[in-house]
Amino acid sequence: MRHASFWGATWRSFTVLAVYRQVAFEILRACPALALLLPVAITTYFVWPRTRYFGNTAPGLVALLFIGLGMAHPDQAGAGFLLASVPFILIFVSGILADLMGTPHIQLVTASVWALIVADVLWSLRALIQVSH
Repeated sequence: MRHASFWGATWRSFTVLAVYRQVAFEILRACPALALLLPVAITTYFVWPRTRYFGNTAPGLVALLFIGLGMAHPDQAGAGFLLASVPFILIFVSGILADLMGTPHIQLVTASVWALIVADVLWSLRALIQVSH
């Protein structure tokens, strides 16, 4: 029992740039629309104090926790943590977008959201077409 490894995390992965690229790739592979939405949501969160409440902060922190655990476990367990972080990232982003819809720019935000939904549907249909029978 003294030599058992229950945690298995390696902190060296936080110093390797390729790990950060792989994490970004895995998250964006789960939802390509996050490439546009996540930077907007993070910037809005830090710039606009109205978005910094429990409903947005809690899922953001849980997503960061899972991403950190995924980076600390560069093996297959890390992929599970990254997959678990995606719903929390989506909750964080949608909370920020809901706050943005309460501004005078509601038409612009709504049009952007619908454009991303349509783009995601088209992306999914293209991926389904490429699946071999």
